Amino acid sequence: MHGGKTFKQYKDEYWAKKTKPQLEPIIDRTTGKIWIQRAELHHRFIPQRAKWAPNWLKNNRFNLKEVSSLEHAKMDPYRARFAPKWIKEKFNLKCK
Repeated sequence: MHGGKTFKQYKDEYWAKKTKPQLEPIIDRTTGKIWIQRAELHHRFIPQRAKWAPNWLKNNRFNLKEVSSLEHAKMDPYRARFAPKWIKEKFNLKCK
């Protein structure tokens, strides 16, 4: 049922073939707080938490999209949970 590469295996293989882009951090100029942006892989159509879906369906190039930390948090309320509180407030992120 869960045949295919795990997300970790796919992610390791994906980044081994590419250079991770250096993204600009988000800085709150009033408080000096910084959120370091990273390149991440977002599950577009079938989320990683979908227990019913086999790995080969969830973890493939059609379902995964390279995005920044902020883009990922804007698209995925489960990912937004891990953003700092000031980022959630500044960008009005909704969390689950």
